[in-house]
Order: sequence, then structure tokens, then C-alpha cells
Amino acid sequence: MNIRLITVTLLLTLSPWAVPALSQELLTNPTFDTDIDGWTTDGTGPGTISWEAGQGQPPGALSFPDFDQQATTQECWQTQAGNYTLRSDAYMQTSGDFLECSINLFRYQEPNCSGNATPIVVAGAPSISIPNSWQSLELITEVTPSDLNSGNFSGIRPMLSKQSDLQANDACLYDNVSLTFTPPPAPPVPAPTSGLFGLALLCAL
Repeated sequence: MNIRLITVTLLLTLSPWAVPALSQELLTNPTFDTDIDGWTTDGTGPGTISWEAGQGQPPGALSFPDFDQQATTQECWQTQAGNYTLRSDAYMQTSGDFLECSINLFRYQEPNCSGNATPIVVAGAPSISIPNSWQSLELITEVTPSDLNSGNFSGIRPMLSKQSDLQANDACLYDNVSLTFTPPPAPPVPAPTSGLFGLALLCAL
């Protein structure tokens, strides 16, 4: 038997590539289909929150039925570098023009969401512009490594708000709340644009 070594030369063209970043839903009860478990008032106002079975898209919504108040999750997330996106369907039930229903993200000094709380959007948080109609609200914020190093951005939570209630029976309702985190894309993998590679084949003759 003779063994013959055959060398095959291949020309490969390679390009740098990166794995796309995937968004991750953080909330465990975002749709309020059967209850508002996992959500609570933040203690800044005298009002309460309640579950409304006949409201929402589909039915089931979180409602602020009386005084000014803010609602947040009992969950808290340690902040990471990347993009946080908060979305919600919201309904402003009012007979006047003195009600604001808005969404925001709050950052905390501690990773368990204790210490000072600061709204990410200080003025002009996404809010409903048309009363008595369901609308979609969205807030996107980018957290950078320098934000994390500042010492005042260790925890993050969503916040749903009702403000400036001057009319009886005014209410803010929220449904289909979503908080997603998208990590920054992976850096491109260095690769030559072209190269010659030898492939040796052993053939038994």
C-alpha cells in the first residue's frame, strides 16, 4: 500500500462578526390578567392601587382610583451596563384636564433598591396626552459603565404614576407593562479578511 500526501490550498475570506444582544423581560406580572401581585405603592402619597377586572387590553389592569400615588414592583434589579426599555399601555380616565398618568424608571443607591431614589427622567417622563383612550408609552435609557461607577446607580425599578388629581372619579390605569434589559453587543471577533490555509489529506492508495 502506498500512502500519498495531498495538500489542498484553500482561500478563505473572513469578516469580523458579533453575536447580537438579546432582550430579557424582567417583570413577573406585567399584564395584570388576574391580579396585581408583585406591585405596591411606593409610599409617597395617600392613595392606593387596585386591580380592575373589567379594564385593560385584554381585561385586567392596575388602577389608581383616588389620590396621587406611584406604584412600583416589589422586585428590584441590580443595574448593569446596557439598555433598559419600559413600556406600558395606559388609560387616563378623567372629566377634566388636571390629571397626568406617566411611566418612569427610578435608580437607587443600593442594589436592593434602598437608599435615595432618583427618577431617570426628571422632567417630561412619557405620559398620556389624550384622555379616555388607551395609549402606549415607552421609555428607553442607556446605562453606561461610567454610570455604574458613579455610586448612585446600583438598583433599578419601574414606576407608574398618577399626579394632579383635582376631579372626582379620575383614575390612571395601566396594562401590559414590560421592562426589558438588552446588554451591549459583544465586540467584533478579530479575523483576517483573507488567508491561505493548507489542508493536508492522507489518501490510501
